[in-house]
Amino acid sequence: MGSRRGAIVASSKSRERERLVTGGQPSALGVVYRTSKVDEVAFPRLTHELGHRLDTLATTTPIAYRRQNHGDYVIPAMTLRDDLAPGREGFDVHVATPARAEPDG
Repeated sequence: MGSRRGAIVASSKSRERERLVTGGQPSALGVVYRTSKVDEVAFPRLTHELGHRLDTLATTTPIAYRRQNHGDYVIPAMTLRDDLAPGREGFDVHVATPARAEPDG
């Protein structure tokens, strides 16, 4: 039987693999609008930006969305608890503030 430390390392590696392979950790989108209008001048810049984004994806801080089953949402309705964003609405209420962000695990 492995040690607790071994389990933590394995769990950490699993989360990292999930984040990199399955996209389990969301990142901001990299979008190119109106691609049919991209010309010879813009194309090298866009490919450089995309290459940089891909090169840094593993070290990019993911968006800290609230976690589904960790108390921020009312189950089974899956609605955000009223006390977490009173008077606010929109997608940003689903991003955890640093005080509410929970570690993986």
